[in-house]
Amino acid sequence: NSIVLNPTGTRGYVAGALYNPNTMKSTPAVVVIDTSTNTVLDTIILDTFTRGIAITPDGTSVYVTHAYQGQTYTICNKVTVIDTATNSVVTTITGFKDASAIAINPYGTYAYVVNTPAFQKDSVSVVSLETNTIIKEIPIDSLSATGLRGIAIHPSGRKVYVSTAGNN
Repeated sequence: NSIVLNPTGTRGYVAGALYNPNTMKSTPAVVVIDTSTNTVLDTIILDTFTRGIAITPDGTSVYVTHAYQGQTYTICNKVTVIDTATNSVVTTITGFKDASAIAINPYGTYAYVVNTPAFQKDSVSVVSLETNTIIKEIPIDSLSATGLRGIAIHPSGRKVYVSTAGNN
């Protein structure tokens, strides 16, 4: 689904699913890659399928948005936080509305999460990375039937840009 590199470029974190042909089922996971050898260092198994991924500017935490739960495709409204020193889940942030894309500001103080709930107004949730809580939700008129897709933050940290599918 998505990939992010740590600030030094030595590790890649791939949010996706591991497919088992024997059981014909997929397991949601984040795979940690050593970029100098292109080998898998670790696999972090998650409980729900992933969508977006971002890393803090200091490289200490990875934030993963989730698309849906299990084979039932139930919408999942959370973001998982992974400690990159231990490659383990340290907390889960809830309260999103079909979280998809995610970006972290250059100061490592806020994450911005795109919410694309069906039949509701799209929005961007602002998350304090100090407390790992949602502090604000900004409604967005996406002007598109297919909703918001991507998010990026200006290097100054002063502006956040979101894109839509269709009418950008």
